[in-house]
Amino acid sequence: MKEGKNYRLPFDRNSRLEALALMQAAITKDGFDNEEYGKAFWATIAADYKTALETANAIDSTVSGKVATKNDLKKQLTKVLKALLLSIEANYPDTHKGVKREWGWKK
Repeated sequence: MKEGKNYRLPFDRNSRLEALALMQAAITKDGFDNEEYGKAFWATIAADYKTALETANAIDSTVSGKVATKNDLKKQLTKVLKALLLSIEANYPDTHKGVKREWGWKK
């Protein structure tokens, strides 16, 4: 991606992976294979980036699954805690505030 007089890699992960592959092909095509920043340098960068991208994608999918489970568990927990509060208020109509404090609720 051209930015002013310079080139930079795209910010998008998949586009960056494609750009690294394109860079390797261009280096080979233009005869810069044996230069300091030639084919070997960019092959290593591309392989490391591909590994990191696969790891990040696996972690992202795992986290998404955990978040979905967390929201369901939070709803169930809220329902149980509300039932517990109402049960305390029903069993201790005059002193329920003190009993709630004993159980750990401040208000």
